[in-house]
Amino acid sequence: MDKTYFQNAKKQMAEFKEKMKQDGKQFFAEQCKELFQKHPTLLKFGWTQYTPYFNDGDTCEFSAQLKYPKFLLVGMDEDLYDEEPYYSDDEVTDESIVWNSIKEFLTQFDDDDVEILFGDHCEVIITKDTVEVEEYEHD
Repeated sequence: MDKTYFQNAKKQMAEFKEKMKQDGKQFFAEQCKELFQKHPTLLKFGWTQYTPYFNDGDTCEFSAQLKYPKFLLVGMDEDLYDEEPYYSDDEVTDESIVWNSIKEFLTQFDDDDVEILFGDHCEVIITKDTVEVEEYEHD
């Protein structure tokens, strides 16, 4: 194996990663559109994702809070968006139905996927028309 082979393989891998990122963003956007169409009262949802700076000596690993997304519906107080929602499987309310639908949608993605799509140390906020990625401060 020579140097040229390795450089070509590295270039192909970078091109493949970029294609996966672009295709992933398109897939994510299409799936979001369907979610907002299914739940017209949904205004926005999102989560935080980051690598901790310190983990008591253990390896610091990236993670996204995909299992506990935040969300806001028409008629909800905007301040409730920053509350971490929790609904039991038995609860059947408009809020719990939408929250469970968002969680189900997010199961299509893992931590690696969303790190590639949105980056590290950020909050991802999705509305019907936009995907915003904001810097996220954490300890």
